[in-house]
Amino acid sequence: SAVASMHLHRPDTEKFGFDVGNTIGETPQKNAWCDSWVEFYREHLLRFQVDLAGDAYATSLFESVAPRLGQLFEDVELRPSVLHGDLWSGNIGTADGKP
Repeated sequence: SAVASMHLHRPDTEKFGFDVGNTIGETPQKNAWCDSWVEFYREHLLRFQVDLAGDAYATSLFESVAPRLGQLFEDVELRPSVLHGDLWSGNIGTADGKP
């Protein structure tokens, strides 16, 4: 329920991103602010990971899909919210004895 509450929290901005970078496991994650969720997801999540992979085929595939990514969300209302981006069974924390 703590994670669900976090997802319902509305930040004091209409931008997508976060004030600081973080990690996905041991991999750095960039969280620069963007005006649209598609731009944030494409440039700071997907492109960054593809570039880290250093794989020519993955880069080529990404470059062919990236310009069309926004089409998947044309009729979707996207609102900023705080999300936990590294949720897995080994990444657990507690506060006051609660997850």
